[in-house]
Parts: sequence; C-alpha cells; structure tokens
Amino acid sequence: MQQPGRRLNRQGRALRAGQTLVEFALVFLLLFTVVMGIIEFGHLITVYAATITASREAARYGDAIGPGADDANVPRYQDCTGITATALRIGRLANMTAADVTITYDHGPGTTVFATCPPASVALGDRIIVSVTGHYRPWVPLFPTVNLTFHASAARTILRNVPLD
Repeated sequence: MQQPGRRLNRQGRALRAGQTLVEFALVFLLLFTVVMGIIEFGHLITVYAATITASREAARYGDAIGPGADDANVPRYQDCTGITATALRIGRLANMTAADVTITYDHGPGTTVFATCPPASVALGDRIIVSVTGHYRPWVPLFPTVNLTFHASAARTILRNVPLD
C-alpha cells in the first residue's frame, strides 16, 4: 500500500535518491583528509631523513682520501664547494640552500672548533663537522603556519697523509 506523497520504484521500495550521495560526500571528505594527512606525514619524515642524510654524506665526502671534485690539487677536506654540493644534492628534498650548510673543524670530541672551511692546516686525527638545516613546508595548506626546521650534524675524522700499504 502506497503512502501519500511517497514515490516507489519498480520493486515497490521507497526512493532514497539523495541519501547515498550525502553519505558519500561525508565519508569522502573524511577519507580525503586522512589520506592527505598520511601524505603530509610521509613528507615530514622524508624531509627529516634528507636532512640527516645530507649531513652524513657531506661529512663522508670531506673525510674521504683523494682530490676534490673541482680541483685535483685540493684535498677533499678543503673542497668546500664539493662538500656543500654533496649536502645540497642529498638535501634537496629538505629545501636546503648553501647558507644552510656549515663546515667546521675541531681536534676531536670535546674540543672547540678551530677553523671553518677551508682550514689553513689540519693534523692527523682532526675532525670535519658538517651541520645542515632542513626546512619542512607542508604541501597541503590545512595548517599553513606549520613550518618546521630540522638540524643535523655529522663529524668524521680526517685521514691525512696515511700510507696505504
């Protein structure tokens, strides 16, 4: 029996034309927000990892034995351009610039910094310290004021004038 003002389909069931569309819109909005949150969190972790990796790789470049990439007469620990380029290449996902890379030298753990790049002289056992700063800026403007800065530092002992027999 049909109630007044109610439409039925061929099988005799009441039509609910807009209910499915409204439910889909509500669930889709929630699902889209969760997916974008997962993507942003992944981006945050990527920037953090790129910052740490950039400092490590630049320090590895600086402590490696051999000539620098730009000039065969300059050892790698004095190749400031090469060290910075290595940090920027690895840290490109962290929005790094050359100003975000700091290269210093010390005489070992617990000592003060005695030089910045390029050092005048380095003794066996001195360390190169590469500090970098990475910048996280969200892709999705849900929270546009959230800008985070990550700092990472890596130190490696410079092997200089070591005979390789």
